[in-house]
Amino acid sequence: MKKATDYHSALASGTQHAAAPVQRFERHGSVFLTHDMALGLPPEMATCDVLYAEPPWKHGYDIFNKRAGVEAKVPWSAFMQRIGEAIEASKLPVALIAGPEGTKHLPPPRSRQNITLNGSYAVLLAYRLDVPGYAKTVPTTQVIGELAARFGRVGDFCCGYGVTGHIFLARGRTCVLSDHNATCIGYIATQVDRWVAEAR
Repeated sequence: MKKATDYHSALASGTQHAAAPVQRFERHGSVFLTHDMALGLPPEMATCDVLYAEPPWKHGYDIFNKRAGVEAKVPWSAFMQRIGEAIEASKLPVALIAGPEGTKHLPPPRSRQNITLNGSYAVLLAYRLDVPGYAKTVPTTQVIGELAARFGRVGDFCCGYGVTGHIFLARGRTCVLSDHNATCIGYIATQVDRWVAEAR
């Protein structure tokens, strides 16, 4: 698999892709849709056997909302609490990557460990999921790759430009990806065929 590099970051140095906004499409057995997690999990996530997400850190929340052209439905702390409520209600295994401040608004996980997100310290929270003990220098893409070796269909409700889907589709798996930014979903629409082709 080619390296999954299209990461939607709130950092000023992060790459931004232009694309026509897309609300929803289905391709190669996977589903991609625009959806705000402030409203809870989209129903399509119920078809998944594992959830993975990297919710926005506090400093990036307003940046992502501005890029999506939407007003925040709730403050960041309430947004994280709603993610926690969705995790508890879903009953699916979940791997969640959060900043240290984000963990304060989430339910207690089965396990918690430090890993690396874009070269920075982050926390991996596992719910109803056993994960290996990772070194702090392990990148999140390795975590996703190991989930793809164990599970057939992933749901990512803060998918950005679709790194999680890229890794799963390139391994012959399927996914349900959602983000509140329709341009992100539009960009994914231009990439999905390439990601699937990597599995052949």
